[in-house]
Amino acid sequence: MPVYHVVSDRKLDHVRYLYHYKKIDQFEKDLAFFQKRFHPITPEQLWEHVSQGIKLPERPILLTFDDGIREQYTTIAPMLKEKGFSAMFFVTTGFIDNRRLFYRMKASLLLSHFASTPPMEALADEWSRDAGYQAAAAVIRETTYGNRHRLDDMAAALGISFEEYLLSWAS
Repeated sequence: MPVYHVVSDRKLDHVRYLYHYKKIDQFEKDLAFFQKRFHPITPEQLWEHVSQGIKLPERPILLTFDDGIREQYTTIAPMLKEKGFSAMFFVTTGFIDNRRLFYRMKASLLLSHFASTPPMEALADEWSRDAGYQAAAAVIRETTYGNRHRLDDMAAALGISFEEYLLSWAS
């Protein structure tokens, strides 16, 4: 099962440093490849196979999409419908309507910011021993769910508003 998160021609700083994502034309090529070589199945067919042993067609494929990112609804779903594909979408309910931003997406936004604007020396020193992009980036990359508040603290110190980003991303 191929797993995707997002498809977009836009630069998406909130996922840029999390995972590679495909542009629309690349995803269209993936779908054409899958149509030629596989038999798309529905989530129901997969469930019937697992729960009742009902046989699947030869070379089955079911696409999955994680996180419930907006482009899954605005870009991906229409493309899938047009090509006759079903898919499974694993939606993180806290992200619906841009209520919250996943802590890893916050990290990606900070890394994007640092890639274009070197971190202030004092800020980098606050979270690491050495000033500079590499040190600040290492701190961001090492952030876990348990210490995710560091990302909010760093954003506040930089004057970055995740809430504003969520509002701009929705438009």
